[in-house]
Amino acid sequence: MNAPQQFPVARQSGGAAPLRRPGSVRRTTSIDSTWPDGATEPWVMTGTARDILTPADGEPAVVVGAGSYRLRVSPRREILELETSPADPRAAELVGVRAGGESRRRLFATIGDLVGTPLYQILDDFAGASLVSRWI
Repeated sequence: MNAPQQFPVARQSGGAAPLRRPGSVRRTTSIDSTWPDGATEPWVMTGTARDILTPADGEPAVVVGAGSYRLRVSPRREILELETSPADPRAAELVGVRAGGESRRRLFATIGDLVGTPLYQILDDFAGASLVSRWI
């Protein structure tokens, strides 16, 4: 297998996140890329996002929203396969779309009613993440 060069620092956290304020909601997101068949072949992107509420009264934190995806992406940054959670059958309409302005337009046209949700954010972030994933 011809895997891209690995950099240990890229597999480490950037440090501890600041403490959550009581009465606040924090969104966290991540998108990971792997090349199971080598650097010149399609790759897999796994995105996840969650919104967590820190109650003002000191009660335990509560997850109030979450979303994730698994994408298989061509070397031209086209979506070859897409699975989402929560599952949304409309996401299948994004297969074949190339990352960038086109993917953002199609995303909004297809599932624009989800704007503001964790799933929509990470799907929107696909365009930028797919651009830089080979450099990082």
